[in-house]
Amino acid sequence: MKGAGSQMQTKTTSNCNNEIFNDTGAVNFLRSHRLGVLATSSHKDNSPQTALVYYVLDKELNIFILTSRESRKCKNIIQNNKVSFLIGQEVDPIVLQLEGTASIVTDTNIKFEVAKLLAVAANTNPKSLSFPPQFYIAGKNEIIIISVKKLKYSNFTYR
Repeated sequence: MKGAGSQMQTKTTSNCNNEIFNDTGAVNFLRSHRLGVLATSSHKDNSPQTALVYYVLDKELNIFILTSRESRKCKNIIQNNKVSFLIGQEVDPIVLQLEGTASIVTDTNIKFEVAKLLAVAANTNPKSLSFPPQFYIAGKNEIIIISVKKLKYSNFTYR
């Protein structure tokens, strides 16, 4: 671990998606990953719960995940739509923390477009045979959209 020569760059932004993602580093980092940690509050007792999820993005940088209708995260979001989302990496340590609201997508056109994005993402890694796992369980899924309200991008790489 390097000490004296280390540099950290942290940027926090609040607003709507178009203004939040004005940091090229944050956008590139978000686009270059497929896994994130979604944090919700339990629909039973409001305790924190997390889930590792695959995600895709639309052109407006909304985050979409596919999950079982019966999953904790789906039930939690119906009860309380406030969520946080984390993407990180160890080598060249960078962390992207997002806060926002989540909802279940009901628009058929959006569902169709997200399904196409998921299909493209599923074919980007031959070792991911079921990207995401629920992709192949027809009729028992929900697509969740996360609208980002706050972003914190931290780059801990050493220069």
